Amino acid sequence: MLTNLYSFTNEIGNGKIMTMNSMIFAKRIKAIRMRERLTQRELGLRLGLSQQSIAPWEMGRSYPDALMLAEISTKFEVSTDYLLGLTENSTPFPEISEEKMAELEARADREAVPMTEEELVALVPPQMQDAIKTLIQVELIKAEERKKNRK
Repeated sequence: MLTNLYSFTNEIGNGKIMTMNSMIFAKRIKAIRMRERLTQRELGLRLGLSQQSIAPWEMGRSYPDALMLAEISTKFEVSTDYLLGLTENSTPFPEISEEKMAELEARADREAVPMTEEELVALVPPQMQDAIKTLIQVELIKAEERKKNRK
């Protein structure tokens, strides 16, 4: 899944060398924790985990699975791309004025070209397709759970 997007570690001999992305995640999860003024234990409690799960993340030794990555993104209002080191912009969704949104919608209606799912997928770089599919599945599961909770 997300490990297809990029590798967190490369084996060299008996040791391991951390790749840049695992260290970026480590720095960003720690920065989020510090911004929220949480201990590792408190962060773990907010995420339903133990401190022993958080510490290796901050050292770049392990990382969360896709569901937990989505949970972190939602709870702390940062994009998964930011957590993964794919962007410097931490905002999950940029603020757009209603006027600008109406303008964009009108333009999209004028310029829209119908596309099949296959054509849309072909626009996405192959290394990101699995990650996007996983995140879509996570959102569908969350939406289904919200529907169940409303009943």
